[in-house]
Amino acid sequence: DQAFTVTAPADGAVALILRRAEDAAEAKHSVHALIEGLGFANGANEGDALSVAAERAQGALAEDSPGPGLIVTDGSGTRDSQSELSQLHAAADRSPAGCALACAAAHVGHAGAAAGLISLAAAALSLRRSMLPVHPDFAALPGELPNRSRLFVPQGPQPFVRDRALGPRRAEVYVSERDGEAACVCLREAESGAAVDCAVEVAPAATRRAAVFAVGGATVAELRRRLADLAAFADEQEAAPLIMGHRWQARHPLPGKAERAVAIVAGDRDALRDSCAHARAHLARAPQAPLNGEHGIHSAPEPMAERGALAFVFPGSGNHFVGMGRQIAADFPDVLARLDAETETLASQMQAKMFFARRTEYTPGWEKRIEREIAEHPLISILGQVSYGVLMSDVLTGLGVRPQAAIGYSLGETTSLFALRAWRDRDEMYRRMTASPLFQRDLAGPCEAARRTWRLADDQPVDWRVVLVNRPAEEVRQAVLRSPHADLLITNAPDECVIGGRGGDVEDVLITLGAEAVDLLGTSTVHCGIVRAVADAYRALHDLPVTAPEGVQFYSAAGGAAHVLTRASAAESILQQALTGFDFNRLITQAHADGVRTFVEVGPLGSCTRMIGKILKGRPHFAVTASRRDERAALAELVAALVAQRVISDLTPY
Repeated sequence: DQAFTVTAPADGAVALILRRAEDAAEAKHSVHALIEGLGFANGANEGDALSVAAERAQGALAEDSPGPGLIVTDGSGTRDSQSELSQLHAAADRSPAGCALACAAAHVGHAGAAAGLISLAAAALSLRRSMLPVHPDFAALPGELPNRSRLFVPQGPQPFVRDRALGPRRAEVYVSERDGEAACVCLREAESGAAVDCAVEVAPAATRRAAVFAVGGATVAELRRRLADLAAFADEQEAAPLIMGHRWQARHPLPGKAERAVAIVAGDRDALRDSCAHARAHLARAPQAPLNGEHGIHSAPEPMAERGALAFVFPGSGNHFVGMGRQIAADFPDVLARLDAETETLASQMQAKMFFARRTEYTPGWEKRIEREIAEHPLISILGQVSYGVLMSDVLTGLGVRPQAAIGYSLGETTSLFALRAWRDRDEMYRRMTASPLFQRDLAGPCEAARRTWRLADDQPVDWRVVLVNRPAEEVRQAVLRSPHADLLITNAPDECVIGGRGGDVEDVLITLGAEAVDLLGTSTVHCGIVRAVADAYRALHDLPVTAPEGVQFYSAAGGAAHVLTRASAAESILQQALTGFDFNRLITQAHADGVRTFVEVGPLGSCTRMIGKILKGRPHFAVTASRRDERAALAELVAALVAQRVISDLTPY
């Protein structure tokens, strides 16, 4: 394939240290990878040399050994592309969770005799860092692909996430020389726990395009002086943003939480210097006016951390997006490693194939094609979104953001329980979800529960439709009374509701209301009486042991208030919101009355942040989302905002 053939020459040299595994462990040396199999062949005497070499290398593996999660080629282009692709597809077929295809030479050029060892080093480092290499400017593999091919080419940086139940991560390296010789090496990741003490261990976060810089002070004058110091510091720097941020933090740690702070998000020293100037001018002109990201500046004259509790808010289904979690998981490998240790099916739970965009083509419209497939299978978005909430919650708590309350919108109530470890067995829920017909046939897909409830004939389509309307709940309640197959599902805000039902009935309601509507795609037939047909199964699905975390109040969407969390109350709360819907306006109003002042939406995206702003307009609060499609930028802005609100005082973890 032309995309995997590199003709640009490069100078290169590689040195690899080989030791017996037991010797390396005894010496406490870092181990990048373990060699499980080696194979060599010569095309002059043995036909297709690479196939023979691969067969010999794989022959050393255990019979039940799964295939590689990564294949690295040398980019030599010495074989027929279709023949080589067939070989790679065959190797990937042994990989139940899919196999990434990469070419190290695409990054450095073809280094002649060193190209093979460069490929080997790339594979070993991928295993060591649990990161998959990206193929730059890749569009598509040539020719027809086998049905259900497990190969994919990473479109952007992403973690080497796996289902731990399938065993350790593995990689294979394929090298072909122009003289007909070929080699294959089978690698496996080393056992965890080895010391990380070598120069190549660079944190993925070092690639972030922006960093957060903060100053603190007891008075406006002190803040302006420290901003001047930060501007002078910027003049001296030529390093990457993250390194600049760490240097500033080490020299000028933030003072205690009681003092005011200004935080700036900047991608280089010029931007940092300009933002410092804008911040100093603003403080001189309007010291009591907040800044919420203008010129990258965050400033809060009355920080909310001292005025009330902080809640994590988890949104409902339908907020997912292609690429969800990919950047965050890559930037916080320690968080991902802990999640991997907690569960045996992490990649499946995260639905990495869809949300990390594991494909063999990225031709125009590829994202829309993924979105359509996700919309047709709601189980994908449910699993992926819950996993995203767990990941982001762990990232936030690792940055020092500790909630005193947990609020979930629809699916978000389930997510909150897993994210804060009130529910701990994510593997069990994954098994239940994939085995149950609830979100595959009963409440989604053919929507058989709706068909039974509405007593539709086999040839009558269910035509389930859910829309968002800009009308108050009382108007909507009156309008749906005239339509037998339409319901008010959720009250979002004083002037906003969600309606669901058969397409024709929903359209009649919209005409009665005279309202514009936004269709919400890929939704299940929940928050209405349809769920009564499967109520026992729905309750059983959510019946899990509870370990209530200390210091966190969990809110029930159906009850509209905080509740005592037990195994029975958690399952009952989730069942009731599925049966009768809920009033998010009432829920947020109650949380505010209980003393919650800071609302951090864990994500994905920021639908709840928007609604909270409408619900609490004019009342003291601060609502912010941790998630946008540009995940790195969103997290940087969140951290800066929470520094200004005095929620975060130590930027070291970031």
